[in-house]
Amino acid sequence: MKELRGVYAVTITPFTRDNKVDYEGVESNVNWYVESDVHGVIPCGSTGEYVSLSDEERFKVAEMTMKRAKGKISVIVGVTAETADKTIEFAQHAEKIGADGVMVLPPYYCNPTPLEVHTHFKRIGEAINIPIILYNNPWTSGIDICLKDLIKILEDVPNVKYVKESSGQIQRTRDLLMQGPNKTKVFCGWEDLAFEAFVLGATGWISPAADIVPKIAVALFNAVVDEKDFKRGREIYNKILPLCQYLEDCGKLVQAVKWSLDKIGKVGGCLRSPRLPLTSEEEKKLEVILKSLELL
Repeated sequence: MKELRGVYAVTITPFTRDNKVDYEGVESNVNWYVESDVHGVIPCGSTGEYVSLSDEERFKVAEMTMKRAKGKISVIVGVTAETADKTIEFAQHAEKIGADGVMVLPPYYCNPTPLEVHTHFKRIGEAINIPIILYNNPWTSGIDICLKDLIKILEDVPNVKYVKESSGQIQRTRDLLMQGPNKTKVFCGWEDLAFEAFVLGATGWISPAADIVPKIAVALFNAVVDEKDFKRGREIYNKILPLCQYLEDCGKLVQAVKWSLDKIGKVGGCLRSPRLPLTSEEEKKLEVILKSLELL
């Protein structure tokens, strides 16, 4: 299995004004991420509005992403669904088209027990042979998988060795790396904890900020993780931090990323209901941040 590390942009899904997926926009954005030297991209995640896509749209977005990225950067496909069977269907498709791995939230509506979550990931792991990033995000799934249960899954499912940790508790990253099996790798999934996570030993960052400023996000990773230049890392972090904090706290992550991409000349596109655009006040705040990053 390919080793996964580095900065992954969790790509948006652009829509046209008549509510169609803009597949040319998908390809255009992926081309830009390849040119920006990110380590990988993740289509069909939360930022990609996967819950607003049909099955066929999800398949095609994954395929178009692979078409542009294969052999250049890694592709991890978001395959989350409410049932194990549907998740496996998406995961097997991802494996078939050559994805380097999949990312999976626990079931997000049925309020599963710890045993049900464990069984869910075990079934997925048995159905595919590519790496699985277990996505722990209590804010979107409604479930915070506790440390003990995370470690149990890591121990019992061989191709689950990555955790995208989005609880906002930096000690969770520390404890997973200290107490989990030796294979355990953690990706930062909380925008304004990236520097701290890297210092603790995180293997990468799965980041909406990297959608907008991919080169800066990669520079932060390179400085802290690869070069151990913490002074330079702090300088980069201080520059990108206002954007990270805005994205983490605004409550309109998808809208903020799409608006920013359109503003800097990339493809953001329209939203699907029930999402509404940013207000003029929200746009003004974000515009100030983009100007501070010399994007406008």
